Amino acid sequence: MVSFEEIKITCVIKEEITTPPNTKSDLYAVPFALSRVPPAKWKELFIANWKAPLESTGMHRPGIAEITGDKLVLTRTTIEEVEQYHKRTLLRVVEKTNRDYQKWLVEQEQEKQARAQEKERQEERRRHAADVADRIKFE
Repeated sequence: MVSFEEIKITCVIKEEITTPPNTKSDLYAVPFALSRVPPAKWKELFIANWKAPLESTGMHRPGIAEITGDKLVLTRTTIEEVEQYHKRTLLRVVEKTNRDYQKWLVEQEQEKQARAQEKERQEERRRHAADVADRIKFE
């Protein structure tokens, strides 16, 4: 089995919560610390899962999640929305992303093993053909 340490959201990065811009909108960015820097494929899966979560509220905004380094940011929300709505979706999306990433890792390992086995079969065919060719004499 391929080993993978699951990624978790560890906290809201309070000192990096932005202030609303001077517009009619009162939405702003709320950053979260991740337990570690996620691999590129994990980030890709997270964004896809955030865009179409299995379960969400009417307050869900598909295009607001970004990941940079070990930081996840919801770019257009409020801390109150996070508390009331997004926290649950975030937890479920992270959980699903960890499962999806683990599955992807297993598939990658299986494909790698299949390629190695095919390479070995081809090598065996070449060795066999060379052995037979060595036995064929024309004189």
